[in-house]
Formats: sequence, C-alpha cells, structure tokens
Amino acid sequence: MKSEHEYPEVVINVLGYRDEDEWVALALEMDLRGSGATFETALDELDEAIEVQMQFAAKQGWYDSIWKPAELPVQLLREFFG
Repeated sequence: MKSEHEYPEVVINVLGYRDEDEWVALALEMDLRGSGATFETALDELDEAIEVQMQFAAKQGWYDSIWKPAELPVQLLREFFG
C-alpha cells in the first residue's frame, strides 16, 4: 500500500505461525495481525494493517497508540517451550 505520507523507517519483528488452516503474521511491537492461505499473503495483510494504524495515529496525533506489545498465543508458547 503506497501512502502519500512519508514515515521514518522502522523495524518491526514479525512472528509467523500456522493457526488451523491459515498462516498468521503477528507484529510483535504493535499487536497487529494479518492472515491468509500463505505466509506472504499474511505479511501483505499485516503490512496494510500497519500502514492504516500509522496513518490513523498520525492523523489523530495519537503516536503512543502505535506501539502496543503483542501477547503471544498460548498454544505457541506451549509448543515452543514444551
């Protein structure tokens, strides 16, 4: 998604995982998700969600609302830590 606004470059960590029959891309610093049949589709959805969130926050002057750490899904923590 191309925006008419220029934003500073930021690095966002993304966790990709399967949730039943679809892929999920979770932005760890923003608690935003994208989903789709492929991980690339989930990333594309996440990219759009991030763009919309940043545009809305900038328009409202609510810059602190951009950053909200995500809670990791419990099932992922169980799988990872056994």
